[in-house]
Amino acid sequence: MNTGAPQTSGSLAVLPLIHEGGTRARVVAALTRDGFRCHAAAAAEEHLSPAGRDPVDAVVFAALPGEREPLTMLSELHDLDKGARLVVVAPAGQAGLVRRLISSGLDGAVFEPELEETLASTLRAVCAGQLVVPRKLGAELEKPTLSSREKQILGMVVLGLSNSEIAARLVLAESTVKSHLHSAYRKLGVRSRHEAAARILDPAGSLGTGILSISEGSASFGPSPRRWPSSTAG
Repeated sequence: MNTGAPQTSGSLAVLPLIHEGGTRARVVAALTRDGFRCHAAAAAEEHLSPAGRDPVDAVVFAALPGEREPLTMLSELHDLDKGARLVVVAPAGQAGLVRRLISSGLDGAVFEPELEETLASTLRAVCAGQLVVPRKLGAELEKPTLSSREKQILGMVVLGLSNSEIAARLVLAESTVKSHLHSAYRKLGVRSRHEAAARILDPAGSLGTGILSISEGSASFGPSPRRWPSSTAG
């Protein structure tokens, strides 16, 4: 396991915990080329019952189509690999997703198109105790900047209103409400109403007060809203 002392690639054991064959093969090739000791587990299912498995310095997992939900995966890895550094291979430009993973304990991130060039240096840095993200994400990792309309609509989502109810109250087309929601989801790094509500109501995120207050005037009339949104996306 990593002790914080300077280490060469050859002294570092890395577990590529990726299900999709093409991406996993690229990760393994990059690790092998740069001299890391690559653990032989083939997929997440093997790792989640790690009896007798040697400890590793770092785990590489993916936030790509076909993989496990990344926040769930991160939580499970923290429980199973205490002390191992955790690095995600993410789709290009997903600042919101990377932001949420970092706030949950991620150590490093690389973009999938650039993994051959960036994975090795990222792993060496995180094993030395650094937090590493692509430079182009630096400015975007601050608290997300939402428009007034996005905040207004998200506040109503938290209150439990449907898209059609929001559209009626704001005198907007339902398609416009959906467009604002999808833009807000991208900024927040979420994929559904339920995840958006949880993100806004998380006291550690300091988003809730501003978002909920801006929607009070628009949501204060009409039928009493439900208290929690459904998990249906959109």
